[in-house]
Amino acid sequence: MRRAFRAGYVNTRTAVEYQKFENTGRLEDLRKMIAHGEEMVGAFSPDDEDVSVARHHLATAYLTLFEQTGDSAALDTAIRYEKSAIASTAISYAGRGSMLTNLGIAYLRRFEFGSLDVDLASAVEWSEQAVAAARELKPTRARSRQLLAMTLSNLTLTYFARFERYGTVADVWTAIDCAKQALEIHPARSPSDLAEILTNLCNGQLRLYLLYGTSSDLQRAIEWGEQAKWTTPSEHPDLGGTLSNLSLAYLWRYDRHGDPADLETSIEHGERAAKAFPAEMPARGGALSNLGSTYLSRFERTGDLSDLDASVDRGRQAIAITASDDRDLGNRLTTVAIACQRRFERNHEHADLRVAVESAERALAATPTESPESARRLGILASAYLVSVRAGFQPPDRSEVVQLVEKFSKALDSPPTHRAYGAYSLGLLLSELDLRQPARKMLREAIQVLPAVALRQLTWGDQEYLLGRFSGLVAECVSAELDDGDIVGAVEHAELGRTVLLSAQLDTRTDLTDLEDVSPSLASRFRELGAELSHLAPAARRSDVASVGPRRRALSAEWDEVVRRIRQVDGFEHFLARPSLTELRQSVNDGTAVLVNAGNLRGDAVLVRAGTTESVRLRALKLSDVNHYAESLAEATGQRTRSTASDRRRLLTEILEWLWVSVTEPVLNALGEGAAHRVWWMPTGRLGLLPLHAAGLPGGPSVMDLVVSSYTPTLRALLHSRRQQPADLRRQLTVALEHTPGQNELPGAVAEASYLSGGAFASRSLVDSVATKDAVLSALRTTTWAHFACHAFNDPATPSQSGLALHDGLLRVSAIGALRLEKAELAYLSACSTAKTGWDHTDEAIHLASVFQLAGYRHVVGVLWPFEDGSAQVAARLFYDQLADKPRADQAPFALHQVCRTLRSEFPDRPDLWAGLVHSGP
Repeated sequence: MRRAFRAGYVNTRTAVEYQKFENTGRLEDLRKMIAHGEEMVGAFSPDDEDVSVARHHLATAYLTLFEQTGDSAALDTAIRYEKSAIASTAISYAGRGSMLTNLGIAYLRRFEFGSLDVDLASAVEWSEQAVAAARELKPTRARSRQLLAMTLSNLTLTYFARFERYGTVADVWTAIDCAKQALEIHPARSPSDLAEILTNLCNGQLRLYLLYGTSSDLQRAIEWGEQAKWTTPSEHPDLGGTLSNLSLAYLWRYDRHGDPADLETSIEHGERAAKAFPAEMPARGGALSNLGSTYLSRFERTGDLSDLDASVDRGRQAIAITASDDRDLGNRLTTVAIACQRRFERNHEHADLRVAVESAERALAATPTESPESARRLGILASAYLVSVRAGFQPPDRSEVVQLVEKFSKALDSPPTHRAYGAYSLGLLLSELDLRQPARKMLREAIQVLPAVALRQLTWGDQEYLLGRFSGLVAECVSAELDDGDIVGAVEHAELGRTVLLSAQLDTRTDLTDLEDVSPSLASRFRELGAELSHLAPAARRSDVASVGPRRRALSAEWDEVVRRIRQVDGFEHFLARPSLTELRQSVNDGTAVLVNAGNLRGDAVLVRAGTTESVRLRALKLSDVNHYAESLAEATGQRTRSTASDRRRLLTEILEWLWVSVTEPVLNALGEGAAHRVWWMPTGRLGLLPLHAAGLPGGPSVMDLVVSSYTPTLRALLHSRRQQPADLRRQLTVALEHTPGQNELPGAVAEASYLSGGAFASRSLVDSVATKDAVLSALRTTTWAHFACHAFNDPATPSQSGLALHDGLLRVSAIGALRLEKAELAYLSACSTAKTGWDHTDEAIHLASVFQLAGYRHVVGVLWPFEDGSAQVAARLFYDQLADKPRADQAPFALHQVCRTLRSEFPDRPDLWAGLVHSGP
């Protein structure tokens, strides 16, 4: 009796000490609790049935001590006590689930500390047993429901860890499902337990966002994180982790949408998180590392060097309290590597670059090949090496770089975005080191991954954001192909890597006539899915993404299944396969398509004719010049430009001269003399922002004197427009806004509308207040010709958010692209910058002109920069005077060609009036 009394007395003291620790967070209270727990275990006889409970409590204390201090001996002791507690407990014991889940978490912590796969397997096994044991208890009791909820929550953590180790995406979905079950059954008696479940849901959505780049996942993560934050008691030890996760979510939303308020919120939460942890607690390292990334983003926004210094400082603090075998060490070293590289690029301090390279090397060394982060960290190291080589430092040994390529080939569990980034960075490094064959291989790999980066289930905005990270990739790949003499490879990879988003949309609009004869049900379902996906794709507002995300994901999965089934039908094995170059040549049977490319390695043009393909080396074309002139033109024609009209004219004249000498003169020489040629320009990268069709010398030779020019982003897009069914009846729609809310007056707009209303064809005009978004979309479905005389808004960061300014707001690119018009013939967009795409999205060619073609128009006329109202009116009249009142607009490119020549003859010193008009189509 005395021994049992003694045990009960010590148990009471243990509970008091642990409660003190819970309230204060002081380690001395935890250590007192452990001392009393050891005394309690010793107070029991070995066969006492209560000893298992005492061991379980002691194991919990040792596990907490490890989490506070990183003491691996404490963790081993926790596992030993918990295993002995379970071994001495009956299977029917109600508290067995608590012991099993505790042991699962202890093994998980040891895996995180030592990276042993056997510990991870044990963590999953014990946690699954814990859930099974908890499900055996009576579900009507609140305590039973709470235990089941927490075992599910802990199982969530082990599945997350297994995903991080092996990259199996199914583990993320299973983990989220466990967390949702936990939330549904939790009795809400313990705010801290509920907060843990909510935090797990936040982490699950963040992992999905990293995998797929879906805004809806990021938005949901923030919602869960905010709930977790308000549910967690202010002094609870888990508050720091919750705030750190939420800080990261706000940072990623800032990266995605550019809202400065999100960035400031991220920093605020990050600072609170870092202060919530004890100074030497290992988990504080994660909060500091995340905070370092946030400060780096604010530096990128403001240029304030103090933020860059803060980023490096927080990153170094994180590493200082991270054990050498901690699984999170790679993440924290990566943060320092990126920040130090940026500081070197700003200040040119060699010490920063050395730290960047060393940190990136250590981060990669700490990363298992099977980790989803493997390809990204390979890319970060390659980027650091590239900066080092270009700065004149000793290049890495070639054998070491080749080993990086071998490691990349094994990083198969990394998500597509990481693989594309890793391959792109390695390709650039290999090219710089003159290792051209492996460079070509890596750049090809990056191009081939791009379609998987921009998944069909994403919104246009999500796809643009992800693809914008790979600006310049197509140009480098084409250069590598041509350097190896592979002209066909250059064209094929340009086709694959450009207009990824628009190509996916074209897939949904493929001709189904033959399929309907064989399998009308599959053809019908394919058409229905394509229409619904096109309708959902534009959703990009934060209020929309969370609601439509799951539906889009389900539709995308069904789409893949329907395509698989179609390919099983005889004769349709290659359904939606990329067309061959032989087939693509059909798009230029009456002319030449000219792929113009400038990479770091070289400048080239590829001439694609119906029967031949040849390359022309453009030795005077330098990528640095392309970037300089494209940036100068974008600044001079932007909405907030400080350039005067005369500055713009001088700049344009200089650009046209440079384009003539560097690009168009050698191309036209290769085309040869004779009758006027028909040319479709296909510029890659930022060449797409420049007026190739108007290149020439003042008073001397010019492209407009020798060829009739059009533009197409790809041969496939040209082939699609050529195969569109032409109109058999002209039904004219004219949209004109002289008065647009919040915009300058356009007195010439209504005059344009009046001029088009007098033809011998059906005509409808929507003017000023009648020209609403719904009215215009409705009218477009029943007309074959459309003319817009209004303002337009160009969004260089998110081109799909550009649009035509109508009476009740913007008719956005994404809404127009969702249309599926039949026998649509000509769209004339007499508005500013309707053929201008985003700075980082030039290879996607997303702008108003391209989406009108996607919607079904065979011919589209647009403008590369802002156009004066009076000049727009004159150009439109000249254009329509060249066209007969017939249903088809096949003379549109020739008519626009003549308009530009006429305006140039009248205003030779005003290239801003005639060099910006462009045609797209056959």
